[in-house]
Amino acid sequence: METKVLQAGAEEHLAAIAKDSAARRIAAFVTAGAAAAAAIALIISLAVLVPQAKGTLAAADETLRQAETAIASLEAAAADLEEADIPAMAKRIESLAGEAEETLTAVAGGVETALADVDRALEVLEGVDLEGLNGSIKSLSSILEPLSRLFGRK
Repeated sequence: METKVLQAGAEEHLAAIAKDSAARRIAAFVTAGAAAAAAIALIISLAVLVPQAKGTLAAADETLRQAETAIASLEAAAADLEEADIPAMAKRIESLAGEAEETLTAVAGGVETALADVDRALEVLEGVDLEGLNGSIKSLSSILEPLSRLFGRK
């Protein structure tokens, strides 16, 4: 009987081990499936992200090159400003401003003279008797008309 009890206990134990083994096998399949899905997701993500990362890195590299060029230009400009003789430049600008003022004064004088000449010319033109001039032109035309016929012109 003891053997039967031991045998029954062993059978229960073997049944429990078989049940536990089946559960572990299912868990292993689920874990393997999840790992495969994660690996596929990782591969797809890498396939999409790597080209984008390359493009982003290339753009960042170009931006850094442009920044380096700009910094070099700024350093050169700063060096030029350090070498510049600002007081001498200011004196030259002041001298140019003085020359410009003298030129503008001379031009203004010339304009005033020209305006005065135009005023005098207008006064002379206003003094011309246009009606008398028209009458004189008609008289001259009537005098020259017979001469023109004499020479064969209309």
